[in-house]
Amino acid sequence: MTASFTRGLGTLAALACLLTIPAGAAAQSADDYPNRPIRMIVGSSTGGPNDIRARQLAPKMAESMKASVVVENRPGASGSIAAEAVARAPADGYTLLLGGVNELAVFPAIGGQIRYDPAKDFVTVAHLTFGWPLLLVNPNAGIKSVAELIARAKAAPDSLTCGTEGHGTNSHLGCALFAKRAGISIRPVPYKGAGPAIMDTAGGQVTMTVAYLVAVEKQFIEPGKLLPLAIFGPQRLPSQPNVPTMTEAGLTGVEISGWIGLFAPAGTPPAIVQRLNAEAIKGMRDPVIAESLRMAGTLSMTSSPAVAAEFVKKEQERWKGIAGETGIKVE
Repeated sequence: MTASFTRGLGTLAALACLLTIPAGAAAQSADDYPNRPIRMIVGSSTGGPNDIRARQLAPKMAESMKASVVVENRPGASGSIAAEAVARAPADGYTLLLGGVNELAVFPAIGGQIRYDPAKDFVTVAHLTFGWPLLLVNPNAGIKSVAELIARAKAAPDSLTCGTEGHGTNSHLGCALFAKRAGISIRPVPYKGAGPAIMDTAGGQVTMTVAYLVAVEKQFIEPGKLLPLAIFGPQRLPSQPNVPTMTEAGLTGVEISGWIGLFAPAGTPPAIVQRLNAEAIKGMRDPVIAESLRMAGTLSMTSSPAVAAEFVKKEQERWKGIAGETGIKVE
């Protein structure tokens, strides 16, 4: 029995040594992280709000971390293509998702066919922004207000179209919720990202779109290519003081918000997650980015990974309710 017991202790000691190797390796990888380029994957085309924020944040993080941070666009399927790529990537901190409401809340809420679990396959690194979009029309449509838009839609049902960043996205449900509360019918036209939807609205291919100020102010609103009718939020934007809220425009209960976060594959070492959290928050506090957010009426959200994860969880539940109200389901 003594020999057997001794052999048992030896076996346990050997197992203990083996079990400490991954922890040691993880610690070592965290100590010298990053030592190669980091990919920041965005689930939309260029010109959308996520893409713009990624290209603002990436160079700030790269400068601070002394490593290359490359923005990679993978548009399509309401951001789920990008999210799947990150979910399947090694959990080593070198593949990140800059995304949020579409791929992790809205698309799953309508039953989108996704090959990842938004609640389990990611670790929330940081919550970056929170804001409200605008309802914008092509100026040549002859619509100057929300009331005129509603009147036009009632006079000619199904004649108005709304360009969205894809089926089952924040902008799609924004159009649908607006139409439902207004008692009108609007035909959604899905695109692969906010950029193309905005371009076609400005070009007159569709009547209206739902978009965030950061993606439309300089290139479209200021030169008169798009006319903002109202904001889907509780207050007016600092840089667009003449644009009313939906409530001020006469339509209550229409509030759509969007948020952006930074995510890594589940299992990413906590030390790396904490490092990325600190670097992302530092980048978002850059004066140029901070002023851009302020003028767009977008809130900068700086919190711990745990607080950010709790926010995402609540948002996933909230969008299930909005999806149920609009009746939108995956095609």
